[in-house]
Amino acid sequence: MSPTDFQLAMLTKGFLPFCSGLCLKTKVMLNLKFNEKLNILLDVEFFHRVLYYTSALVLTDIISIYRKHESSTYHSADLKQIQADIKTWICELDNNSIKIPDEFKGEYRGFLLRRLSIFYSCLIYDHRMDLASQWLDVWREQVNKHTDVYKKFVTKTMQFFINVSLVDGNYGFFLTFLLARLHRLLITRFR
Repeated sequence: MSPTDFQLAMLTKGFLPFCSGLCLKTKVMLNLKFNEKLNILLDVEFFHRVLYYTSALVLTDIISIYRKHESSTYHSADLKQIQADIKTWICELDNNSIKIPDEFKGEYRGFLLRRLSIFYSCLIYDHRMDLASQWLDVWREQVNKHTDVYKKFVTKTMQFFINVSLVDGNYGFFLTFLLARLHRLLITRFR
């Protein structure tokens, strides 16, 4: 089974459509099931896993509209809940509790690391040192165990921030926050 353009977009760019945009056969839903150990990210994990077991077709026409609002699940979720979900997701994958065809395990982990890097960057940019510091051991382990996946799926900018964070628990981590502020300033200034 070779990945479709849709799957490649998901794997390389971290793209994931909203649930309302996917139509699945009942058989797929019953065979794969949601990972009930996750709370906030269970749909993200499920729909990503689905793509390894079935073909996907992308409709280019807009057929639904997603409305963001302050009380939506993702926006009202506590960052600690999202953090707990990501840690559970990593543990489930490391324990082989998540069933993925062997040939796609690296890509699946790459998607997870990409999601983690997006979450981590939000913590850095929002200056949430308290929560971001809790990820240093997780990053150290993932970078050491899955170096090739990390280098392939996490953006160069995030690799830089993560690597600087890992240099030293105090100074490197603080330097990451300063560099992130400078990065944000440069991006917004020259757009």
